[in-house]
Amino acid sequence: MNPFSIYIHVPYCHSKCPYCDFNVYAVKEVPEQSYVDMILKEWALLNDHPAVKQAPLVSIFFGGGTPSFLSTEALSTLLGTIRADCSCIEHPEFCLEANPQDCTREFAREIQMAGFNRVSLGSQTLSSSTLSILGRKHSPQQVYAAIEHFRNEGLSNISIDMMFGVPGQSVKDIKRELGEVLALSLPHLSTYQLTIEQGTPFYVAERTGRLVLPPEDETVVMMRTIHDDLCDHGYRHYEISNFAQEGYESVHNLGYWTARNYLGLGPGAHSFLQYKDPELGQQYLRRANLASPDAYNSQISQGKLATAWHEHSNLAARMAEFVMLGLRTQKGVCPERFQSLFGYSFIQCYEEELLELQDRKLITTSPNGAYTLTWDGIILADSVTGYFVDPSCVNDAVQPEAEGKRSKNVL
Repeated sequence: MNPFSIYIHVPYCHSKCPYCDFNVYAVKEVPEQSYVDMILKEWALLNDHPAVKQAPLVSIFFGGGTPSFLSTEALSTLLGTIRADCSCIEHPEFCLEANPQDCTREFAREIQMAGFNRVSLGSQTLSSSTLSILGRKHSPQQVYAAIEHFRNEGLSNISIDMMFGVPGQSVKDIKRELGEVLALSLPHLSTYQLTIEQGTPFYVAERTGRLVLPPEDETVVMMRTIHDDLCDHGYRHYEISNFAQEGYESVHNLGYWTARNYLGLGPGAHSFLQYKDPELGQQYLRRANLASPDAYNSQISQGKLATAWHEHSNLAARMAEFVMLGLRTQKGVCPERFQSLFGYSFIQCYEEELLELQDRKLITTSPNGAYTLTWDGIILADSVTGYFVDPSCVNDAVQPEAEGKRSKNVL
């Protein structure tokens, strides 16, 4: 059986950050009992699926939104119920995203007792002024306190976020903050460049000139500074936005980048399931839930899946996605694994694209023959992966795949 992961989306926040375009709703109080009931009802609808039933569970990740907005009792109920229904690998990862201001000593103790063994803190920065610009409600001191609380309770697998390219931020600011981050000796760090998404308050502010981002060349220097400083201190840049000490890579997120099955629960959650149907053969299903909590609840309460859309991806699309995600990682794309998964030569399928990207020095080959991004390729990662977006770029080495039969049911 293919191993799988579970993502549980908590779409509620105290307030919505001005840069956020996630499926998030600001509420004064979470409709907790209703939310827990709906998640467990959805799980009951899905846990007998052939891609899930008896398959080994690798990880459960609570994301959002703000999962720490829920009570520890609700989180414990969800994690405990779902993991009890699964056959887990020997050391599964159970991760919770949390806002620093929610992480009291009591919260940390109860989370650890509930079975969570990893926490991802939405810190964004350790600078008070940058937090203010980003519209975050916590302080740097609350980040430090949260880390201390979790460590005191025996939960040491902690990750924090660090955002760069924020208005008013300089390379000097990044260097100072890196020193503060390194002093924490955390096993994992996620770094993100601020991107302005349409429909957010930051988008309007930038369009009207009220928000000015740092120059692009300075942002590139920030990115390189982060990379060099962290790698010099023993972190592996194992994925474009992620750094980890040995053995502390995000198990859950690695699943996304290596095409592991994942099941999404909650409003707006996505799923990707590869499985063999006894009548229809191999299936490659992608689906997404309705984004609105009300619409999601309405369907689930009737015993129906809250499906917004679903599709069965074809061979060319699966190949392209495998390459795009693989290039994000330090290991890159292994031609032998590509061949074993799809039955075609990676080099023959993308010969023209690979030659052009190598000529532009955006990709290279590692000693073991895998294709990886160069430093310039990392900076231009979106452009590089764009070469593989269009399934039609796969050349004549791949014959059109027969569509075969597809189930009328979404799952």
